[in-house]
Order: sequence, then structure tokens, then C-alpha cells
Amino acid sequence: QLHLIQEHDGTEYIGILRRELSEALTTRVSSTATVVQTSFSELKIATHKRIQKKLPILLGNKPEVPMGYTIEKITLSPDSVLVYGEASRLAQLQEIRTEVIKDSLSSTGISRKLKLKLPYDTYSDFDNVQVKITLEELTERSYNLPIQIEHVPEGFTIIPLPSTADVTITLPRSRYNDVSEANLTLSADFRSLTSNKDVLRLRLSKKPQWIIQTRITPETIQYIKEGKREE
Repeated sequence: QLHLIQEHDGTEYIGILRRELSEALTTRVSSTATVVQTSFSELKIATHKRIQKKLPILLGNKPEVPMGYTIEKITLSPDSVLVYGEASRLAQLQEIRTEVIKDSLSSTGISRKLKLKLPYDTYSDFDNVQVKITLEELTERSYNLPIQIEHVPEGFTIIPLPSTADVTITLPRSRYNDVSEANLTLSADFRSLTSNKDVLRLRLSKKPQWIIQTRITPETIQYIKEGKREE
């Protein structure tokens, strides 16, 4: 009969002692036979305590999309998985990823099954998920925005030259009517000025997070620094 045996260091194994093995052999051989010798003192089968952990499933990579499109939505079904393994191994896992999508997507997106990349010595109830990726066409909008100067030194006024710049933004077509000059801020940070440069670089310091790309013309500007008059 096999037993779960625990060593002093906490290691557990399934084993059978020599005495028990000899007794078991004796009861199974002829009454006229005698067990003279056994070649081992005990049989050990190493065991590890397995636990389960629910982990989110993430796409293995961000696939390439056709020019003029962006990823609208990624759907994984299911989006989580129960993983079984040793406690020490599962403690290091925060997510399970799928295999990578090697081919470029078409404008219609993709729907296929992808295998899960499970770490060594772990397993789950299933090994693949259904992945659906939909794409959305991109469009552009252009604005002429006033330039704001940030972190102006105390006692001075900074006049940008020119005072406005052209900004072209790339955005999903479904968001075309969601953007306006009110949620765009074009600025230059005076702290970024270096001793060997007399120009300021422009940036879109305020914009919706779904804007894909921005182009600013000109990219840099000159300025006039004036002291404030005392009243």
C-alpha cells in the first residue's frame, strides 16, 4: 500500500517501505517459497501540490493592419482561463498570452482560433481561444490653433512667432464629429529651451486619447521675451 510521506524539510512523496514491501511479497508467493533479497529499500514517487489560478488571456502580439486603418476592437472568447500548477510557479504568472498572429490583417479584420502559450508544467481545461479583431478606417481633420507658452519665467511675457500653427490629426472615422478646437491645446514648454537654441518645439499637450497621430506645421517657433511693466 502506498502512503503520502512527508520529510523533515516538508518534501512530500508517495512511497512504500521495505518492511511493507517484503510483507506484501510474502503473502503473494507460495508457502514453500521464501523472499531472500530485494534490490531496493523503498520506492519513492515525488509529488507536488497543485493549485489553480484564474488568469486573464491577452493577445500574443499587436498584428499589422493595412495602411489607413486601426484596430477598433479585440474580442477574446473566453477572456480568462483557470491554470493549474505548482503554487510557486503560478505565483509568478499574471496573464496567459496566445500565440502570435504572424500575417497582416485585411481591412475586414480577422476571426480565428489561437493556441494558448501555457508555461512548462502547467495545464488548463482548454488550450485555445476564439479571437475576433475588427478594424476601422482612419480619417483626418485640420485646425489652425493658437499657441500657448507654458512655464513662462516670472516677470516676463513670451510672445510666440507665429502666434498660431496648423495641426492635422489622424483619428478613427467614427470619432470625426467628437473632436473640436475646445479639446485641443497647442503649446510650447519654455523650460525645454536650451542655451544653444532660440526656438521652441510645439506639441499637442491636450488631446483625446483616441487620436492616432498628429502633424504640426511649423514644428518649432521663435519668440520674443519681454519684461512686464510695473504698475
